[in-house]
Amino acid sequence: MGDLLHHQEGIHVFKFRNQTEEALLIDNIRVGCGCTAADWADKPVAPGEVGEIKVNYDAARVGYFRKYVKVYFHGHRGAHKLWLEGFVEATE
Repeated sequence: MGDLLHHQEGIHVFKFRNQTEEALLIDNIRVGCGCTAADWADKPVAPGEVGEIKVNYDAARVGYFRKYVKVYFHGHRGAHKLWLEGFVEATE
């Protein structure tokens, strides 16, 4: 995510392509802490199509951060981790 200012909301959109032969549906996304939130479309991603996961990070603390979100796909075991990383700079 790079550098953010203190109390600035950082937004990153993760894009993924469905490389399976069946529609891919996100069942759930769990964030690693209260400083992150995720949003995604509640519709299947067709084979070959691109889906998006929008993740917001609230830069309430100054300094380096590394956070994750876990993505659970329907019919797949386990989760896939997506990482957010950056630095929050203090404002004067």
